[in-house]
Amino acid sequence: SYRVQLQASEKPMLQMPAQDLPGDAIYHVQSGRLVAAIGDCVVTLAAGDSMQASFSHAHALRAEGDEPAEFHLISTQALEGTR
Repeated sequence: SYRVQLQASEKPMLQMPAQDLPGDAIYHVQSGRLVAAIGDCVVTLAAGDSMQASFSHAHALRAEGDEPAEFHLISTQALEGTR
C-alpha cells in the first residue's frame, strides 16, 4: 500500500504504463479530487470514492481543484516503471 499526494495539475502527475502482469491497482481517495484516465475511460473521484483497475491498462492520474488529492494506492504487484 502506498500513500500518495498529488498537487493540482492539468497534466497527469502519476503515470503507470500498461504491463503484461496479472494484478490490479486499487485507488481510495482520502481528500481532494482525483482524475483517473484508464485506457479510454476518464473518471473523477472525490473523498471516500474508490476504484479498481487492471495493470493491463495504462493509468494516468492527476489532482483537480484547489487542493491536493491524497489517496491510497493498493497494488497487487511491485510498481516498476512508474513515473
